[in-house]
Parts: sequence; C-alpha cells; structure tokens
Amino acid sequence: GIPLKSFEATCSSILKEMLEFQQTNTYKIIVPCWQATLNFIYTRNDPIELRSEFMDEDDLKNEADQLGIVLVHQTIILARLYLIVYFGVVQSYSAEALTMPLRHAGKMHLNYKNMQFCTAIFLIDLLRKGSLNLTKRITYNARLHSVVKWMEGRVAEGLTEIHPMLQLVRAEQASLKFGGKGQALMLYEEAVSSAAQQKMLHIEALANEKAGAFVLLTEGTSSKVANSYLITACKRYEDWQAYAKVHHLRKKYPHLDQQVGGIGENSFA
Repeated sequence: GIPLKSFEATCSSILKEMLEFQQTNTYKIIVPCWQATLNFIYTRNDPIELRSEFMDEDDLKNEADQLGIVLVHQTIILARLYLIVYFGVVQSYSAEALTMPLRHAGKMHLNYKNMQFCTAIFLIDLLRKGSLNLTKRITYNARLHSVVKWMEGRVAEGLTEIHPMLQLVRAEQASLKFGGKGQALMLYEEAVSSAAQQKMLHIEALANEKAGAFVLLTEGTSSKVANSYLITACKRYEDWQAYAKVHHLRKKYPHLDQQVGGIGENSFA
C-alpha cells in the first residue's frame, strides 16, 4: 500500500547503489519488482511485459540460471503475477507459479504471502473460463484449496495483514457459485473494510474493482452499486499512484469517464 512513486524512488536508489558497489546479484533480484512498479505508474502498450531499457526478462532469466540465483526467478514470477492479477490478463506462462511448493514459505517471507494471494486470484480467474477441461479444473481447485488453507493458517497465527487478502479470495470464490451473490458481496465488503483499516491501498482498490465487476455482470452498467465500487477503485488506485491501472479501468469501463473526472491522467507523465 506504499505510494508507488515513493517505492519506485527507493528501488531506484538501491539499484544504483548495487551497481556502484558491484552487487549485481542483488540488482538482478530487485529489478523485476522495480520494473513492475513502473508498469503500474506509467501506461504501456503491454502492461505485463517485464522489458525496458533497464531490463529484459529473458536475458535476466538466462543470467540467473548461469549464476544459480533462484530468487531472480521467484521475483520475476511474483512481479508478473501482480501485473496479471491487477491488469486482468490471464496468461498460461504464469502456470509455473502454481506449482511452487508451499515449503518455500519460510524462505520468501513477505514475498511468499503476496505470491500466495496473487496465485489464488489468478487461479480463480482461470476457473472463470468455461473452456477449462475437467482435469485442469480439478487441478486448479486443489491448488486453490491449498493456498486458502495456507492463508487461513497465517491469519490464525495472528498475521492480520493477510486477513483482507483472504476475505477477497473468499469473495472471489463465492462469486463463482450459483446463488452466491449475497455471500460474495458481504465478503467483498469485509475485504474492503479490512484493507482500509490497515491502509493497504492496493488490496482495497482491487477489492472494490472485483466487487464492481461482479455486480456489473448481474446488474449492468446502470447499476449505481457497481459504479460506486468502480469509482472508488479508481480513486484508491490513484491514491496508490497506480495511474496506469486507473487508465486501464477507464478504458475498460468507458461509461465511468464522466464520473471519475481527471483521475488517472498522470499515467502519461
């Protein structure tokens, strides 16, 4: 939930120091997250592409393999999952993240928490696709069940920052069920409220967006409830300084344009 421009500036400063002191391995681990942050701030033709004048994903993976730096692959997966989840582009090449063993929980610390959350949302997005065969549907549901159990365990241990993430995942699960509208909306509200209390702007924004999209499916673009959720999502994304994401929402839901004013115009800065 840290404002992205502040996070980007911190990353940029650290990366410069890493190069100055020839800490190239650490540089390679951090740069995918930095590039993902830039993708959230500034509009690009392909928002999930981890490639710019500062890094090339394929080159980075090859260098990591040669040097044996496993964390580079993990940060690339996490960065790409974040972008896919937030920009709503389901891609099969992120499937490697779905098979990452749960035993790595102690090694990835906070990143693993985010990895599990993004994996759960990604799996649910896959399960929405009616074209999935039965084998894949069973596999994805089993993986999702494991992730949810892990999240529930961490909340039970007192990791309160996982609570809004868990409630959002539960809301998304409920949204897949026939007749689950009431339960889903209750869980979306709990996710929004919990994220707001903990000042987790990125989760609060995503929860509002997901709730709005869900209501929109059943009530249409004239729904005041759906539009209220989506407008709030735009505002929270702007508070987070994810201007490219606001631009993405305005393009996806053009009927909101008159209601959101100049929100998101900084994405071209």
